[in-house]
Amino acid sequence: MYARLIVNGLLALVLAVPVAAQLGEPEGPNPLPELRSRSTIGEEERAQIQEFVAQNLAGLQSGDALRAQAAMEQLRAARQASEAFRTAYAEIIINAVRTGYTKADVGGAVRLIVLLNLLDTPNALPVLLEALQDERVGVRAGAAVGLRQLQPAIIQQGPDTCGRVLDALSAAGAKEKSCDTLRAIYEAMNYTGLPNQPDVKRSAVAVLALLRGRGQSLAEGKADAVGADDVGLGIVFGARAALSEDEVEQFERTVATMLKYAIERYATGPRKLALVTDRGSTRQAREQRDAIERLILVGEDALVTLLEPPAAPSVSTGMRQANTTKMKNEWQRWVGLLQTKLATDYSLAEPAEDAEGDSAADGATEKAGG
Repeated sequence: MYARLIVNGLLALVLAVPVAAQLGEPEGPNPLPELRSRSTIGEEERAQIQEFVAQNLAGLQSGDALRAQAAMEQLRAARQASEAFRTAYAEIIINAVRTGYTKADVGGAVRLIVLLNLLDTPNALPVLLEALQDERVGVRAGAAVGLRQLQPAIIQQGPDTCGRVLDALSAAGAKEKSCDTLRAIYEAMNYTGLPNQPDVKRSAVAVLALLRGRGQSLAEGKADAVGADDVGLGIVFGARAALSEDEVEQFERTVATMLKYAIERYATGPRKLALVTDRGSTRQAREQRDAIERLILVGEDALVTLLEPPAAPSVSTGMRQANTTKMKNEWQRWVGLLQTKLATDYSLAEPAEDAEGDSAADGATEKAGG
């Protein structure tokens, strides 16, 4: 739970900085006024920039929130400058962050990674890709959001760079244990809808590969970072026109596998998530319930479009009605359709104790309102 709070707070910081950067130079700070208009930056000027950066990086890594905020504002304000200054400034910051974030505490480390987002340069990529492997969840989240925001710069570097970034994100996503960080990784892999976007298929196939691995892990009971995969499903679904028939079938199988897991977790067993209430359950249980509900909604919508049944089953309706029996019956209808299309049985693995007490459980769920 503590790690989750850290990630949420630091993601808010990561997301807020680029918005602030679009507002132009702030009225308050005016750092290095004599240097920022220079058309050339020599060794003496670089030394002044390095001193300025070092002082403010110390502030970013301090435990004082106000000091850290002031330091970030100073560093952001200095970015409004000539091209020569920005080039030298970015190089100095990147080198300092590369050596500094691994030694800083988690809060300071993430602020350093966030700082890279202000630079808007592909030269920050090596540090972000390295930070994506950091053992601290907040640092990984900051790196993933940074890679998302650098997408236009990554595109300009060409398909090889895009492929390298997608491969790194997919590898990181395959072992990620934090739901929020995995969602950020999926978003960083989503290149659809961007100006001058690269091959949409390459992005979609990379996300599909990650989803397939995640689906297999869920089927084997290795359920880490549950609650993020609806983002990945939405990305591949939106790019399905670029996929081959074989890839579309892989996607259908992945959706079915994930839905089977989600419905088992939500509607079967003595600890079914359908019994979780808004007032009488822990925050963690409510978040798990909400995550599985999102997965069911997104996954079933995808199946409706992909299989195009004349009268589509609706597990989602049963879920909204807080009726787990209806959910399971509707899924059984999907099982028949999937058996015909994919020659695979996706029937629920229902615990014996659940079969005996299902009616009572439904009554408790209906009283709880889902």
